[in-house]
Amino acid sequence: MKLSRLWVKHQEFNNLASLKESLGDGYLMSHNKIFRNIRHATLDKKFNFSLNPHPLYQALPLSQLEWILSEQTIPYIDNTRVLKQLNDKLPENIIWDDISDNLKGNHVFHESCHAVARSLINEFYKDPVLKTKFDFQKHTLIRLIEESFANTCELLAITDVNDPIHRIFFELNSYVIMYEDRINLKAAMAQMGEQIFMKFMFISYLQANFLKEPMTEKSFEQLLLLIQTNSTESFEFTATHKKTLRALSKIAFKLNLRFRMVTTSFYLRLNGITLPMKELIDFDFIQSIKESPDLLKAIHQLTIIALKK
Repeated sequence: MKLSRLWVKHQEFNNLASLKESLGDGYLMSHNKIFRNIRHATLDKKFNFSLNPHPLYQALPLSQLEWILSEQTIPYIDNTRVLKQLNDKLPENIIWDDISDNLKGNHVFHESCHAVARSLINEFYKDPVLKTKFDFQKHTLIRLIEESFANTCELLAITDVNDPIHRIFFELNSYVIMYEDRINLKAAMAQMGEQIFMKFMFISYLQANFLKEPMTEKSFEQLLLLIQTNSTESFEFTATHKKTLRALSKIAFKLNLRFRMVTTSFYLRLNGITLPMKELIDFDFIQSIKESPDLLKAIHQLTIIALKK
């Protein structure tokens, strides 16, 4: 793929809500439903985007997530100016593979998912004063719901990736890139409905982030029951549905294990959670969600936001 062709597409699809200095952002806004919905929801929640990333964010992004959310400012870099310079200097002589490994991408999609999730959950639920073990566990649950929402949005957004240009732009703007599962994910969404399937993957990612693997038959049935409880329409999972879901639930557990164990623990400690990770996740989080109407509403609303037509 020639850089000149990508550059033309980047310029062609810039729009009012797109970040013109972030390569492919406008194209994704135009061609990727979940990417677009998260952007509009982020703006609706009064978040801004800044071309001046804080040096601390540039050095260690994970450590600055709470700053991003409290300041309601999502940083990104200008990765288009250098491409324009290269394209002007060597028109038609640069291909994407020449620069793809070294060009810095932006992750406003992932950070925006956190922004939308935090803002919406705060409408239903206020963080507890961290005193008891239960308080710490509930706080952990909420933070991992945010992360699982971001995981799910990035995963399911690949179902709209139907051409090489879309794929290149998506790879540059997302952490999760799992094209080998795209066809099966699309089929499952068509078979069961987008909302039902997204909720299933949402809770599957939550299961993975709670280090509950492999998924047992009991936890699988609990998950399905939770989804049925949290749906506006009645839905019965057939044997075929269950077979499909068991297979696709494994995608969530492809998340890097070190990231889930070490990075998550570090992030939670930054949130003021001092209990060991083993104690924080040693409870029935599905039952906790079932007993929390506020969290059920939040999961349902987040799903609606992501899949809005």
